[in-house]
Amino acid sequence: MDLKQLQYYKHVAEMGSFSKAAAFLSVAQPALSRQIRNLEKELDVDLLYRNGRGVTTTEAGGILLERATGILEQCKKAIWEVTSVGGAVSGKVTLGLTPTVSQVLIRSLIAKLRDKYPLVSLEVVEGFSGHVNEWLSAGRLDIGLLNNAPRSKHLAAEVLLIEELFLIGPGDGKSTDVGTVTIKQLAQKPLILPSQPHGLRELVDHVSIKQGIALKVAYEINALSTIKDLVEDGAGSTMLPYAAVYREIKQGRMTASRIKGRPYTQTVVLATATQQPLPLAGQKVLECIKAEVRELYSSGKWIGSHLKN
Repeated sequence: MDLKQLQYYKHVAEMGSFSKAAAFLSVAQPALSRQIRNLEKELDVDLLYRNGRGVTTTEAGGILLERATGILEQCKKAIWEVTSVGGAVSGKVTLGLTPTVSQVLIRSLIAKLRDKYPLVSLEVVEGFSGHVNEWLSAGRLDIGLLNNAPRSKHLAAEVLLIEELFLIGPGDGKSTDVGTVTIKQLAQKPLILPSQPHGLRELVDHVSIKQGIALKVAYEINALSTIKDLVEDGAGSTMLPYAAVYREIKQGRMTASRIKGRPYTQTVVLATATQQPLPLAGQKVLECIKAEVRELYSSGKWIGSHLKN
């Protein structure tokens, strides 16, 4: 038995699927299955019930899952503690965040980390808020930045910002002023939005129902870069935080209009997993994120938002 086998088993058992665990771990599914079979053979016991819908743990498998989780967390903690003693801050930190937050934050955050903590390696993973939440809970991420995070005993969450959504349209190459539209005018615009269950789409649909309007969704696109390209081409408008298109607006490639009454708002939440300690490098990245969010807000690049604290 080795740590890799325990790690593989932990993810298969928690996700209830070899295919999901293989994709999550970036491992070929046959190789993953072989490792689990070798583990069962070594222990001479069945760890998983296999069926057409996935896998569940046996009684023995449940015991091993509990023990393996503790062993892996202790090993990770030991590495963090040993490497952080008596030297410069170093180590790898994995940050998961939504594409809209990534657009405004990542470049300046990496510049700050490169200056203050050059030995810290940052891995950035983009995904929907629901995915970031799942990755945090599964232990894949050290830190997450997501929108409207649900209350969970598995996450320690702090609201950093409350930001409004703007109507974003094609630019004319000149105007960079922020306009205003009413709810009724918004309902007449052909929109390009992500599909359900994207968090932004759920928010837009929920608020629109409360406002008593039906939006005209012309295209459903789940890639931020493609949505922005289509808006620039004049295929329709979209709804995004101002910060996500700050550069395009300043270049006259897009326009932003505030929706009267500001009914569409979302929170930007900084979260860590409660089941594993954050290493020193992770703590420093956490501090840099908070400082950079405040700086971006103060500089006017996070228009249409206000700091929670």
